Amino acid sequence: MLSPVNVECNISARELVHALAAGPKKARSLNVNEARAMVHLWAKGEMDDVQFGSLLLIMRHRGETADEVAGAALALRDFSVFTSVPELNATLDWPCYAGKREQFPWLLFSALRLGKKGQRIVLHGDELASPKRNHVGAFVKQVGIPVAIDAASAAKALDDQGVVYMGLDSMLPLWPRIRSLHRILALRTLLTQAVRFFNPANCRYGVRTYFHHGLDVHYQQVLAAMAPHCPELELVIFRGHQGEAEINPRVESELLFCRSGTVQAMTLPICAPEGTQAQLQQLGSDDEVLQRFTRCARPGAGDNSLQAATVNATLAVILLLLGQEKDICTALKLSYGGKVAANPAIEALCQMLVQQGCSNESEAFQLLRAQSMRTGIGMEQLATQLLAQVAAA
Repeated sequence: MLSPVNVECNISARELVHALAAGPKKARSLNVNEARAMVHLWAKGEMDDVQFGSLLLIMRHRGETADEVAGAALALRDFSVFTSVPELNATLDWPCYAGKREQFPWLLFSALRLGKKGQRIVLHGDELASPKRNHVGAFVKQVGIPVAIDAASAAKALDDQGVVYMGLDSMLPLWPRIRSLHRILALRTLLTQAVRFFNPANCRYGVRTYFHHGLDVHYQQVLAAMAPHCPELELVIFRGHQGEAEINPRVESELLFCRSGTVQAMTLPICAPEGTQAQLQQLGSDDEVLQRFTRCARPGAGDNSLQAATVNATLAVILLLLGQEKDICTALKLSYGGKVAANPAIEALCQMLVQQGCSNESEAFQLLRAQSMRTGIGMEQLATQLLAQVAAA
């Protein structure tokens, strides 16, 4: 298979095998360009399955380096169907490959809201991976996100709705061959990692998530190795909920924003309502919340459920990545209910709290939101009650 991108391979298949398998004293890892060339040689038929599989197994056994993953990711992007559609103008690359255990992927509603704000979001995943997990691809139609089967339909969906989902097999025609090889090897390889990094639509912004502790360091190293080839790319890295690309609102999340070779760390506070599992269920079961969300224009806004906390916290992180907000408090305020001025009672209470010692309205809004989650009372209703209590005092 030929790639639309012309990559010069200055190394042969035999030289690559010798580099990785020459023995304990002479063997070495591959650099970014060599790893990229390795995938191209195999795809073009200049390296057979035995050679390619052997290289993948060697790297898997000793542990893939950041350079090797970066090179493989760049190679996969070379074979993306989007390489021939530069006018796609997609904004955000959102890979979703982990899947969740028996839970709905609430990130889809975050993506919908971003699409309505004028962003152009490409969601992608592999429904055939980890069959015991709930993958995003099985739910996108349920929430109204279009599924594309080629670059042209993806471009139309982005023009119409600002968000599209594309399965890995459709987006990367090379992947069925890779999946077949994985089944023979009976192991995951660096290519399984690479699809989380390969940014098929060459977006300016991207989300990268992990589950196992310590992988954030490895992710930063991979992105640093890719940086010379995509210097304008800006990303956020965080530990996803069950590994999937959404925030777990029940724990603090460390956010790592990678821009122009620098890494900025922020801490997203716990955003979930307090209470036992039974109390949280009273705020809405998955089915009840899904019905609410599918009927409203801004799913999650003004909603105190745990599911809404996932939507709003994930949306707040993306707003920070896109540079639409500068601090976490303001981003959360916007995702939960829009600007405080949109509701007179909330605005009045926030102004009063600033007069009583809060540093700004964003901090006051956060205090109100936290109290709303503790009590299970909506923010507007709670603000009205508190103002009435102050007036009566």
